[in-house]
Amino acid sequence: MGGLVADSMEAKGTRFLKTCVPVSIEKDAGGGLKVTYKNLTDRQTQEEVLSLIHISEPTRPLYISYAVFCLKK
Repeated sequence: MGGLVADSMEAKGTRFLKTCVPVSIEKDAGGGLKVTYKNLTDRQTQEEVLSLIHISEPTRPLYISYAVFCLKK
């Protein structure tokens, strides 16, 4: 089910950074978030200023830990 939602979001223009990991997140003077992340495929580090619109954590007790951060430019 999650794959169908992601596919639909991508078709509507959402960009997923699937091979990236965050290096740092800092608040900038304008209230945005300066996100520095590393692409694990080409090992390049990039920065973008984004706005946080949602944080989601698991709702069921599982043996995995994750969070989903929805950010927009």
